[in-house]
Parts: sequence; structure tokens; C-alpha cells
Amino acid sequence: MNLNKNLKIFFIKLASVFIFFILLITFTYNLILADKLEFLSKLSNLSQKKEREMLKSKIIKEIEISLDKERIINKEDARIIKAFIEKILKDLKSE
Repeated sequence: MNLNKNLKIFFIKLASVFIFFILLITFTYNLILADKLEFLSKLSNLSQKKEREMLKSKIIKEIEISLDKERIINKEDARIIKAFIEKILKDLKSE
């Protein structure tokens, strides 16, 4: 009788651990891999002309929206980009 009770407890614990690992693997996949696979899928779609045209039109639309603004980027970002470009130009002149 005691053996049956111990086996029942063992199988309940085994099922609980199994379900836990299934859930852990599912959450890990959804949090880590799914986003990366979606990004790779979008990159592979760029080889199709329709997808490239759609991306091009989105970029042009965003550029047109930014041209209507007084400032496109904030002052701190502009300072960093300017310093970066100056460094690149300095490196290109030294070669």
C-alpha cells in the first residue's frame, strides 16, 4: 500500500517537472528566438521586389514627415553624430 502511494507521488512530481520544462522551453522560445526569427524573416523578404518597394515608400514617407519638423534630431544626438562624422573625416584624411 505504501509503495503505491509513493509511486503515485513520484508520477505526480514527474508530471509536474515535465510540464514545468515544457513551459520553460516555450517561454524561452517566445522571448528570445521568436523575435530574432521574425527579424530574419523580414530580412529575407527584402529580396522580393514588392517588399523593397514597400520599405522604400515607408522610408520616403518618414523623410517627408521629418522635413516638416523644425528639428529632425535633438541637440545631444546632433552633437554625437557631428563628433562621429568629424572623426571619420579625420581618419579618411590621414590615409
